[in-house]
Amino acid sequence: MANLHRIVPAPTLSQTRDYILTLLEGLAGLAEAAQDGDTRDRMDAFARSLLEAWSPPSASLLARDFGRLDELTAAYALEQPGALAIVVGDCKVTYAQLEESIDRLGAALQREGLVKGDVIALCAGTSAPYIALFLAASRVGVIVAPLATWIPVDQICSLAADSGAKRLFTDIVALTDLSAAPVVMMGELDAWMAPAGARPRAVQIGPDDLHYII
Repeated sequence: MANLHRIVPAPTLSQTRDYILTLLEGLAGLAEAAQDGDTRDRMDAFARSLLEAWSPPSASLLARDFGRLDELTAAYALEQPGALAIVVGDCKVTYAQLEESIDRLGAALQREGLVKGDVIALCAGTSAPYIALFLAASRVGVIVAPLATWIPVDQICSLAADSGAKRLFTDIVALTDLSAAPVVMMGELDAWMAPAGARPRAVQIGPDDLHYII
């Protein structure tokens, strides 16, 4: 089973240091304000500075009415790039590695001509590449149709066709000769994705846009 290792990573050493410095500076300012009789305004400013110092990008995302998991992954990659994001058996992927894969896969989807509202079918066992591809599709507005691997291959092809999938990503070799849509083998995903450093074009995505098809 794959696990997203943390929902909210612990603060980094630098974040903790910045918070403590802000705290000490604020306390010093309050001591000066007490002598000048300006404590109330300085207290309000102090509280605001503490909130800003302890509010990483992920915190603002979690406070929003709508957000996507790929956005949260990007925030965590900035805050704690070396922290574990996914653990699948012996495979361990950091947030920085996951974010790079999401960007490269998203860029590859766009390179193949897929645009917001297009569908891809995903029929494979749970793995780090599976999660990265799902999040990459979310980032570029592509809809995912996840398909069970245990059903007959002809039924998989039928479901993929019914979904309107323009690509089928799978680890089932038999589907390469049966699928109407072009097939990308999950084992070849590293070679298929865009080069290192590639990033997808930004796509505006809202809460009313489809994310996946069941």
